[in-house]
Amino acid sequence: MLLLLLSLPLGAVLQPWLWPQRSQQPAVPRGVLAPLLLVTVPGLSTAHVGHLSGDDGATPNLDRLAREGVSFTRFWAASNNPVASAAALLTGRAVSQTGVTGLGHVPPPGTITLTRQLQRRGHPGVALLADARVAGPTLARHFGQVISSGQDGRPELDTEALLALAVEALLAQPDAFVWVDLPATGLLQEGPARPAAASALDAALGRALAALESAQRLETLMLCVTGTSGEPFPADNLFEPALAVPCLLRLPGQAFRGRRLHLAAGSVDLTPTLAELVLKRQGSSSWEGLCGTSLMSKLSGGVGRRRVRVAEGLHRADASGEPVLSRAVRMADTKLIAPAGAAGQASLYDLSADPDERQDRGPERPLVVDAMRRHLQTWMAACGSP
Repeated sequence: MLLLLLSLPLGAVLQPWLWPQRSQQPAVPRGVLAPLLLVTVPGLSTAHVGHLSGDDGATPNLDRLAREGVSFTRFWAASNNPVASAAALLTGRAVSQTGVTGLGHVPPPGTITLTRQLQRRGHPGVALLADARVAGPTLARHFGQVISSGQDGRPELDTEALLALAVEALLAQPDAFVWVDLPATGLLQEGPARPAAASALDAALGRALAALESAQRLETLMLCVTGTSGEPFPADNLFEPALAVPCLLRLPGQAFRGRRLHLAAGSVDLTPTLAELVLKRQGSSSWEGLCGTSLMSKLSGGVGRRRVRVAEGLHRADASGEPVLSRAVRMADTKLIAPAGAAGQASLYDLSADPDERQDRGPERPLVVDAMRRHLQTWMAACGSP
């Protein structure tokens, strides 16, 4: 036995004692043969999710998902517009790539989606939508079944009804990819309606989880819940409350149970992450046009370079100004908001000293502004966006 130990590399012998947590990480479950339930919620910000806001007990079922899976604590929606974020999430492309900045916009012809890729591997797509316009004709065409409010005389579908339909779809089609886009009832209203709406959403989600658990389907399910926009107050802004949303990922067998990942990530990173999990694909080269980066290496304990977060949407530089299409980029606690394109005044914020983003430090820190612009340009160029 002693000779065997001496023949091993020193790191292999010492790792279980020096780095026990790392050595006991579960194997990365790539290529999981499991149904996928993706729940997107417009207006669901981190401020009203218990484990992210510090308000324990506010959302016990969302917090349960965090305990039994992974919670990304520094997650941005791709846009302050939930329709734009949903399109970015389903395609893995930046908002400027999809061309979807609101209702009525559609991605360019031939856009590859997560739905289409999953269908090719035997995962039929089902879309359950509070508003059919969120998917639009292009994205809806990639789903084998689409059910939405008002369709064929159907009454308005609330959160409870949509989640019940999701459970039915998962029980009927064991390998389905089910996307549920819930209504923003109360979540886009200012005042006490927001926490009450978050609590009602959480309770409905809890009942859906209980139904799946009773049918013995929860432990074989891949489940992701995320917001597609944060708080819209004031309207048309790219400040942190409008972009910071929860992202919870629960995997079969509760892989990576209780992980909190404090790395910069966003909506476009979910597509390559889910693709790698389900399709055994890796990184942003999964298929042409992907903008996001798979987070699987980070889940398994890998260490990568510092990441930036980027979002695009309408932004008012001041309360009296007109909103213009802008981009926000954040690295650590430094954040830049700049109009899309080369022209226009950019605003720079130090979030460690100014979390409410009230003081534009751009005029006194031009070199930092230039550096952040370069980070933004590099990210956009990697996505193939102007």
